[in-house]
Amino acid sequence: MKSTQTSIFRLSILFSVMLLLSVMYAQKLGSGLGFLYGFFQIILILCFAITLVWSIVFWIKRKTNRPYLPFLINLIFLTLTIILPLNWIRNRAEFFVYKNDYEKASKLAYNENRDSTQTLYMLPNELQYLSVGGGQAWVLNNSQGRAVFFFTFRGVPDGIKGFVKISGGSNCDAFTKNIGNEIGEIKDLGDNWYYVSSK
Repeated sequence: MKSTQTSIFRLSILFSVMLLLSVMYAQKLGSGLGFLYGFFQIILILCFAITLVWSIVFWIKRKTNRPYLPFLINLIFLTLTIILPLNWIRNRAEFFVYKNDYEKASKLAYNENRDSTQTLYMLPNELQYLSVGGGQAWVLNNSQGRAVFFFTFRGVPDGIKGFVKISGGSNCDAFTKNIGNEIGEIKDLGDNWYYVSSK
C-alpha cells in the first residue's frame, strides 16, 4: 500500500510539472516542432488524466495517512496551468534575462539590412534561440526608421507574436502596417522595445 501511494505521488508530481512546462513552452515548441509537438501534448494530457483519475480512486478507496495528497497536487497544477498566462510569463522572463543578446542581435540585423524594405535576417548561430521558427529576425525599413522583429510565435493561420526593437524616435505604430497581420496587442517594454501580437 505504501509503494502504491508513493508511486501515485511521484507520478502526480511528474505529469503535473510536465503539463505545466509543456503549456508554458507551447508557442515556442509548437512553432519549431509543429505536429510532433501536438502528438506529444496529446500523450501528456492522457497520462495526466489517467494519473488524476488514479489519484481520485486512491483517495476514495484508501484510508491511509493523507490519501488526498496526489489528487491535491494534480488539482493545484491543473488550476495553475489553466489560470496563469504561462506563455506570457515565460516570454517576458526570457526577454528580460536575454535583453543584452536581443540588443546585440538587433544591432547586427540593422547593420546588415540597410537598404531593403522588408527582409528576413538569419541570426548568427549563437543568437538563433532569440527567434523561434528558424532563428530569423524580420527587418523592416520605412521612412520613419527601422525595426527588427524577433518571433516568439510563428503560426499559420494564428499569426505572429514577438519583440520589436524600433530605431530611436520612431513609433511602433509606423511599423505595424508592414507586419501584414491585424495587430491585437502592442505593449511598450521600454528602451524602444515593444511586444507585438496579431489578433
